Amino acid sequence: MAISLQEQITATFDSQSLVQRLREDKKTIAEQVQEQGFNFGIKSASSLSYQEFHRIENLNVAGIDIDSEAFAELWDFLDNHHYQNQNRLESGELSHLLPDDDQNKLTFVKSWMAGVLSVWHEIKNKVDSEDGE
Repeated sequence: MAISLQEQITATFDSQSLVQRLREDKKTIAEQVQEQGFNFGIKSASSLSYQEFHRIENLNVAGIDIDSEAFAELWDFLDNHHYQNQNRLESGELSHLLPDDDQNKLTFVKSWMAGVLSVWHEIKNKVDSEDGE
């Protein structure tokens, strides 16, 4: 009785365990990218202008996706302000993922926006108040 290559692979290889492990790795990476983006949004908020806060707020309301012009603009914005490079230096393991995976880029940008907006929502009323309180 001849054993096929597929049968040999199946007998010595537990694909279900591998699939499960890789799914967990993928989820962990996505969570790390999201956390890095959010934390970096909080950190970089201190260097944004009033106009930039409003632009980010409007883009957040409108929503962005990987194929949108808004996403490209935000990615370029981060690149021009060296936020990406600075984040790559600090992120270690994530450094090779951001430029290579569009979903990670989108996750990073959206969570960066969320971090920026968490700061903005905290200070917005104080900034917009006339009496300066």
